[in-house]
Amino acid sequence: MKKVYLLNICIMIAALSHAQQVSYQEARQAAQSFFAKQQKAVTQCAHIETSSNHDTLFYIFNANNAYVLISADKRCQPVLAFSDKTTFQTNNIIPPVQMWMGNYAAQIQSLKQQNVLRPHREWLAVLQPQKDFDNDIEAVAPLLTSQWGQGVNYNYYCPKDEDGTNGRCVTGCVATAMAQLIYYFRFPDTGMASYSYTHDTYGTLSANFGQTKYDYDAMTDKPDQINLPMSLLIHHCGVAVDMVYGPNASGMYNHKAAYALRTYFKYSPQTAYVFRDTTLMDWDSLIVTHLNKNIPLYYAGWSVPDTNGHGFVCDGYQKTDSTYYYHFNFGWDGYMDGYFYTAALSPGGNNFNLAQEIIVNAYPDTSLYHYPDIQLSGSRTLTALSGSFEDGSSPIQNYANNMDYTWNIQPDHDSIIHIKFDIYFQIAQNDTLFIHSDDANLSNYIITQDSGKLSLNVFSPYIQVRLKTDTGETKNGFTASYSSDIPSYCNILQMLSAKSGTVEDGSGANRYNNFTDCKTLLKIDGMKFISLHFTKFETEKDKDILYIYDQGVNPSVLLATLSGAIHDTVFSFQTNTLMFVFQTDEQNTFDGW
Repeated sequence: MKKVYLLNICIMIAALSHAQQVSYQEARQAAQSFFAKQQKAVTQCAHIETSSNHDTLFYIFNANNAYVLISADKRCQPVLAFSDKTTFQTNNIIPPVQMWMGNYAAQIQSLKQQNVLRPHREWLAVLQPQKDFDNDIEAVAPLLTSQWGQGVNYNYYCPKDEDGTNGRCVTGCVATAMAQLIYYFRFPDTGMASYSYTHDTYGTLSANFGQTKYDYDAMTDKPDQINLPMSLLIHHCGVAVDMVYGPNASGMYNHKAAYALRTYFKYSPQTAYVFRDTTLMDWDSLIVTHLNKNIPLYYAGWSVPDTNGHGFVCDGYQKTDSTYYYHFNFGWDGYMDGYFYTAALSPGGNNFNLAQEIIVNAYPDTSLYHYPDIQLSGSRTLTALSGSFEDGSSPIQNYANNMDYTWNIQPDHDSIIHIKFDIYFQIAQNDTLFIHSDDANLSNYIITQDSGKLSLNVFSPYIQVRLKTDTGETKNGFTASYSSDIPSYCNILQMLSAKSGTVEDGSGANRYNNFTDCKTLLKIDGMKFISLHFTKFETEKDKDILYIYDQGVNPSVLLATLSGAIHDTVFSFQTNTLMFVFQTDEQNTFDGW
């Protein structure tokens, strides 16, 4: 009788547990209810996560430029993660998102084996018609405007490695996260001290922080080409934490980021790690207090006992009822940034060996250094192809009274196609933000007592921004970034076969570009000699170089290396096949050839 009784209890618990399973129709209804607040509708079910024994763990639904992850068990809250900026692509899930998904799956799978029978209170309401997810919502929108990554546009100073996608190691998520925080505050102008360490593969890696000026004016929110000032800052962050570089992944295997910010980048002495599993402080209160003060946090999660972790930036939150979702900037060029639930999914549960940490008080050391430079006067001209600027008040404080300051965007390039310009602004009554360009198809903008974001494509090489304030109320001000679109003057490989003609760098009357790697193959059938008459040749000496190879033999033979200034010169080569390889470095351009 006792065995029968126990068997009946087990059957009853299993049945009740099964009753907490969320069906596909219920999950889709919950997703649609969630998207309704954005005036969007479910377009597809992007993914259904299942366990090894085929239990459904969660669903992911897409809408237009949005996704939501819905739990498949009614004993935890319905919404686990979401984004209002991007859809979920199952064929390209980045590692930090995989980390959170794995954590959710492990917790839900464990929950299905427990005797917790009561559904989560939010499920009692979410399946009702007209459920409003925005009830009593509290939020800080994402603070970072930057969407930086780890690859081609960011790793110019990382160690060289032929196995890397562009012949170099990737920066590492920790370095990119730290650099985005530093860029957010635009501090320090110069670092402090120097440091070097020995890498097992790449030898001694060094950074002289104290002798480096970090050029924030030449950094931008989302670069579309190699950006040297950004690459330098990110690499210095990597060196500061003994980055273990690699061609496909780079990682930090210590807890040195807080120390590096304090020691090399002049951040507050209170900049320190806090670990979720050991702190006695309320985790949510700690994070929200920072974000409410416009201070983003370095955030990391990693599996235990393994050391596979990911570092990123927590820069915003949404709180619905009593549930917090934190916005993470993952450092993958903005891809898959979104809001994630980070606590245990059931009362008394745990995060299943997912250790979490944050760096608190990561803010410039104002006791020793002047920050911010609130009062600006006069004007400034920005000449970099890409750049950014703000009103001088920092993200924390309001702009100053009695300002009249002008920023002139005037990139130093002779063939700008157009400039992509973004500005986030919050301007008080009686203060005015003026935006002017030479693009005849664009109006001039005069902004007062308003807030928002303005994005422009300006077909002109010139933009002017002016802020004029009075003695009254001030607001947070503005931050702006831009990037220039310039022509590409050469193909990866151009092929010529005419007996006479012109070979050139492709730039015509303009200067050639930096970071050029152009190839031209000249093959003239039936000929034994080729004569080249250089009527114009001017490049940066020993930096921007034209190599000429005899491609008619195997292996090819280098015939000439040309650089600097050459005037009206003829070269003759005994071959019918020449390969021209023109390579330029990261700075200084000339008329070319």
